[in-house]
Amino acid sequence: MAGGSDGGAPRVTAKIDATNYLQWSYEMEHTLRYRGLWGLLAPVGSTEAEPILNGPLRSGEGASHEAAEPHVHEESTENAGSADDKAMMITRAAAAAERQAQGLEEQDARTAQATAVTRQEKDMREGQACAFIMMHIKADHVGRLCGVRTA
Repeated sequence: MAGGSDGGAPRVTAKIDATNYLQWSYEMEHTLRYRGLWGLLAPVGSTEAEPILNGPLRSGEGASHEAAEPHVHEESTENAGSADDKAMMITRAAAAAERQAQGLEEQDARTAQATAVTRQEKDMREGQACAFIMMHIKADHVGRLCGVRTA
């Protein structure tokens, strides 16, 4: 059995050059799959590709926003009673609308925070994949790839 701290993880045995691309790419693919980074390199649209994070999710996507308070049924002005009753109903409706708006803002803030964490994780994994690939390229090819930002 092979010793080492990687526990039998697949490895890339050689740096890429003009004669070993097929072997290198095979080893690179399986090593990146093992490390959970292959989805960053898989072609966009393939089943293995990770989704691209373009911008923050909008609050209207996916889930509906329902008011936390039950809907206040406004009475007609004929049955509403005094002016004080009308003012109280308007105040309650405005307070319910304010609570609903505040709840939506809090949910948007939580969604933005979760998206930022996801983006940071993806950026970190992207950096790991790029570093791994760069470590397995001969020095004469590094100059062509050093400006590339994504794996």
